[in-house]
Amino acid sequence: MAARSAHDDDLDAHDARQHEADEADDDILVPAVSVPDPAEAEFDALLPEEIRRHSRIHFTPTAVARRAAELLAPLGTEWVLDVGSGPGKLCTLAARARPGALFVGIEQRRALARLATTIADRLDVANALFLHGDVTDVDWARFDAFYLYNPFAEHIPQRVSCIDDKVELDPEHYDACVAHVEEQLARARVGTRVVTYHGFGGSIPFGYDLALDEEAGTDRLELWIKVYDERAAG
Repeated sequence: MAARSAHDDDLDAHDARQHEADEADDDILVPAVSVPDPAEAEFDALLPEEIRRHSRIHFTPTAVARRAAELLAPLGTEWVLDVGSGPGKLCTLAARARPGALFVGIEQRRALARLATTIADRLDVANALFLHGDVTDVDWARFDAFYLYNPFAEHIPQRVSCIDDKVELDPEHYDACVAHVEEQLARARVGTRVVTYHGFGGSIPFGYDLALDEEAGTDRLELWIKVYDERAAG
């Protein structure tokens, strides 16, 4: 049996709450209320000024988030991991677009993970969950899809500005994180979906097909789908 990751209890708790909610839905029909997604400026207005000024560079644009939601959760029931989720913009907007899916963000800055939770609560988004930790602290096998918006670029200071000085930056850590992503994607099951925006610093492993490549925001969105597992074939 595989060892439990640092955040399995959080994910199990969310799963239990969802199960209870599903049972309750069998007894009570709640009218659906349509609330439009916040526009770019509206979401940014929920951010403190010191975080808001980094939005254009570090956080997924609203239109890109909505499109990514379609690509990551086409069935509307997938579990999606956003690596380096910041204040939760991708997860929160995607969760609103796909209310039956679960979007989980893992974020190295505790303050940003807490801010993301606060914003999701304020917008009444129940299917977005934010965890504080490193990319190695979560069990990737629990997820159906992954979103990567160049999540480790801060560790190479000449590439992008830093959000703050509260995280120790280390080019060697950058290499380790990229290698970990490549390893986890290689282990993922057939059918796994990966959406990249500005890449992630590494290469998509063998066994994935590039299903879509389109202009989006300031770069391109790429959708990769795993179609072959050489371990299973062997």
